[in-house]
Amino acid sequence: MNIVIVGAGGHGRVVLDILRYNLNVKLIRFVDDDRDSHHKVVDGVPVLGSTGSLPELVARHKLDAAIIAVGNNRVRAEVFNRLRGLGLRLENAIHPRSIIARGVEMGEGVVIASGAMVNAGTTIGNNVIINTGVIIDHDNVIEDHTHLSPGAKLAGKVTIKRYAHVGIRATVAQRLTIGEGATVGAGAVVFNDVPENAVAVGVPARILKINGAAADAERLAESDAALESGAIQSVPQASPPVRQEQ
Repeated sequence: MNIVIVGAGGHGRVVLDILRYNLNVKLIRFVDDDRDSHHKVVDGVPVLGSTGSLPELVARHKLDAAIIAVGNNRVRAEVFNRLRGLGLRLENAIHPRSIIARGVEMGEGVVIASGAMVNAGTTIGNNVIINTGVIIDHDNVIEDHTHLSPGAKLAGKVTIKRYAHVGIRATVAQRLTIGEGATVGAGAVVFNDVPENAVAVGVPARILKINGAAADAERLAESDAALESGAIQSVPQASPPVRQEQ
């Protein structure tokens, strides 16, 4: 198998290390849209050019598979669809020191890093990052294009909706849903559902803001109603900013 990694940054190096355990991989190359990285060598692997040059590179290097090493969920989703359009197979990169229960269902383009644990009954969608040391308990649903940062912990029967991001060492209690496009900040402990596009921080986690709320009065009204009912709590202005983990 000849594979290209899209993204030659820090996460790309993590993915490269995982792929080197796979004896079926014969050739690995990087592409990256950062022009400063072009024609450099990253951990012994050359950066061939940008994603725009992939149609030519696929033929030249006989590439038949790809995996995306980009932390931003929306960008990763866009690249995922472009790679499919080129006819490349989206490969999974699963570290041999991760633990995955029998029967776990998994899509394409999934990265599971060292020390991660995925328990029985869990379903993982396409293009998901399960980073170093993540713990996913039983019967979770991890939807497409999501990112669980290092050390994140999900109790049983949690649902992570598309494009959601759970920050480093955050914890989500059982039977909760993290809404589409939502962000759980680093170290947060979540005891209530997090709405779509919301940013939740702190212990216990509170809603800091809802992205795009100014342009979406309906979502804002729903959030206000939840605040009044006590389902979610507002954050004092002194709360720390959200730290995005890549």
